[in-house]
Amino acid sequence: DVTAAIGDSAATALDDVIFAAANGRSDALDRAVEEGFSLGLSPIPMLRQTAAHIMRLRQMRGAVDSGRDAKSVVDGARPPIFWKNKGPMEAQLRRFDADTLAEALSLLLEAEAQCKRSGVPDQLVASRALHQIAALSRRAGAKTRR
Repeated sequence: DVTAAIGDSAATALDDVIFAAANGRSDALDRAVEEGFSLGLSPIPMLRQTAAHIMRLRQMRGAVDSGRDAKSVVDGARPPIFWKNKGPMEAQLRRFDADTLAEALSLLLEAEAQCKRSGVPDQLVASRALHQIAALSRRAGAKTRR
């Protein structure tokens, strides 16, 4: 409630979209995307900011693959990660491997290209791509639990 009262609603909605997708939470993603669109967020920035998040995860994943633990990578990130996002970022680093992150980035870039060239409604294209990211996250999470 406090965030809604004093925060930048569009920025908060965008963060909600990004983290719902990366955390594999389709239910939360539906709400976040709808809220983002109702606040006037455009599909292209949604896709681009989600891609920037995935690229940051890829960079951090490289440090984890080099032997550092996810917590120290997140704690040492520059620019620093907002405190409430540290736990989810650590979980995402544990869940996603480099190949899955590359696949997610490819999906986002292709969706952006589709938004720019096709007659398909761009909100639909963006929503579908974000749900594909959420599905990748769930599959990656299932693999890491085995």
